[in-house]
Amino acid sequence: MKVFHRTLALKLPISSASASAPMADTHLPQVLLPPELWSYILSFLPDPEMLRVCATNRIFYDLAMDRQYKHCEFPYFQGCRGSDLLHVARNPTLAKRIKVVNVSTLYLFPISFPVAPGWRSKILRFLIPTVLRRRISTTGRNATLAVPPQDVASLNTNVDRILDILSMAENLQKIGVHFPIYESHNMELDFITALSSLLHDCNSIYYLSLRLQYAKLDWVLPLMHFRGLREVRLYIYMRASDNLPGSPRIPGIFLQFLEYLEPSLEALTVWVFDYEFISQISQSLCHEGAIMRKVRELSTRLSFQNPHAFDAISTNYPLVTKLALTPVIDMELPPFLEHLRLPDLRTLRLWMPESLPGFWRGSCSSPLLDELHVTTGDHMPSEEVARLCQFFSCTKITRISISVEVLDARLIDLLARSFPDLRSVALHVKHLMQSRQLFEERDLSSFREEMRERRYPELRELRRFSVSFYGSDTPAAAVISILAESLPNVEFENQAIHFIPR
Repeated sequence: MKVFHRTLALKLPISSASASAPMADTHLPQVLLPPELWSYILSFLPDPEMLRVCATNRIFYDLAMDRQYKHCEFPYFQGCRGSDLLHVARNPTLAKRIKVVNVSTLYLFPISFPVAPGWRSKILRFLIPTVLRRRISTTGRNATLAVPPQDVASLNTNVDRILDILSMAENLQKIGVHFPIYESHNMELDFITALSSLLHDCNSIYYLSLRLQYAKLDWVLPLMHFRGLREVRLYIYMRASDNLPGSPRIPGIFLQFLEYLEPSLEALTVWVFDYEFISQISQSLCHEGAIMRKVRELSTRLSFQNPHAFDAISTNYPLVTKLALTPVIDMELPPFLEHLRLPDLRTLRLWMPESLPGFWRGSCSSPLLDELHVTTGDHMPSEEVARLCQFFSCTKITRISISVEVLDARLIDLLARSFPDLRSVALHVKHLMQSRQLFEERDLSSFREEMRERRYPELRELRRFSVSFYGSDTPAAAVISILAESLPNVEFENQAIHFIPR
């Protein structure tokens, strides 16, 4: 690494002055590259080496400082890759380098916001209506915080310092806010109001991540109306000891939030961790949701309460190219995947609690599908795997990952016939051959005999094959050695062993 560093410093000098001046007459070659390329090259260096790169020249110093202060975790004041955020607050130049901010409200209270020139004066324009504040205070869930008097001043100072830093972060691109399972509605409301007022006119923000309770959606989402958001992630959970239901206004507020995002949103992730509210969020996302014409990536956990759920996804998200679903089936007749009509779909991920009869009926309506990942709670039996392969045989799948109950030669034959363009295969196996034991030597002998004469010229593009057995790596190593004889140009791997192509 030291030799490489000297090469960068001596043979590839670059500075802001040399970009406009004629190249000096020297015996060493002069290479002028834009800062974006240097940033990519330096991204391969570990953090300790970046400190040495700082001394090379001004451009390298700027690139190293951008990396050092790019990601900040609040209120953990030792964030920024070990730098002191208190120093950032006193240095506007460093604050402008911040691009990613994660804020947790757990340690920020009690909060007080004195009105003064600067960012504090903006808060008055974004104060929450008194009616909303009164409704939150009457829910009976805002417990009083017991904070020692000596800690109040330091907590207020920390909150003000965070807002001061964010007011100077002109190049902020990503923001994440975590609302812990904590009874502090009024104090969180004040902080989020101030935060939204600061960032409302920040046009550089394109990513928003929220982790919060379902009951807080009705006052958090109206404040998170940032302009130009292209990626939004919502992780919604319910406190186990909270028996009070969320506001009935939440589905409508969630729908309004989606409608506000529609002009610019390209990636949407919505995960609900409480079964009671999955159906409500599903109703807003699909059955009554806004038409999200620009969304290319969708990841969510959905409750399919009618057989036309996939039709609704096809209508509301017509241009999706990456789709990740966890179907929660709460009906006797489940929807069929053939109703999912997304002509531009390239990547499909399914997490299914169990195998559903008839789910793979018909054929896939996404001919451009390139990547398929199917994970089930119980590994798919051979008959189910055959139906899955038949369903997707009309696609151009090059990467596949599935959970299977039995690995045998017929499974390899089936994959070769159904997907001749395969480049990567990942199998999560429960049993070898038809055995119900984790691993038996006679099954390994039978598998070796079946694969002895098999060759797969149709899989000429296959480069990676991963095998993992449930509960043990020992059979995977033995199985890989057998498969390597039938697929000599493939790199096999599992968590414990790697075979390099011969």
